[in-house]
Amino acid sequence: MSFGFEPTIFQPTRGTNCFDNILINFKNFRGYNSCVVDSGLSDHEAVDIVVDSSRIFQYKTKLVSRPISLSGKQNFFDVISVVDWGFVNLPNLDVASKFRVFLDVFARAVDVSFPEK
Repeated sequence: MSFGFEPTIFQPTRGTNCFDNILINFKNFRGYNSCVVDSGLSDHEAVDIVVDSSRIFQYKTKLVSRPISLSGKQNFFDVISVVDWGFVNLPNLDVASKFRVFLDVFARAVDVSFPEK
């Protein structure tokens, strides 16, 4: 408890003692249900907890977009037009490798021409 954790199990987990526990540090949070379960696999009982996480976490949404502008389109065309596409005809490069190189070149051109906002 000195680190702000609170036990959730108050029933015996082995014999008459509570050796196993689940500790939480959500201040004054009561949106959980914990219990002791007989697993039949050990001389200790199993402990289980179900937490209503929607009551704990506040998710912040971040909207990311890539606006496609006329200047971005022109920049994309300029970048793609100066790429050396010779790797496509290399006989020692398999199709999967050629596609990875193409995708990498294309993705970099998109990143440069249409930056995330």
